[in-house]
Amino acid sequence: MYSSEIDQTLKSQKYNIDSETYSNICSSSPQINHVKFNPYLNEFEMWSSDNYYWKFTMYRKENEI
Repeated sequence: MYSSEIDQTLKSQKYNIDSETYSNICSSSPQINHVKFNPYLNEFEMWSSDNYYWKFTMYRKENEI
């Protein structure tokens, strides 16, 4: 996943993504070089090697039955 695709995904979900999307981003994006979690604000920050920066929240995606 390219940085522009990550950017579009986060924007479309109003910077609140589910855990499955987060896992997909991390596993398919080699340009991600740093991720930081702030437990006091419950926020993630993520940087890429091509100078993108995102701040977002994440929620646990429940398995649908």
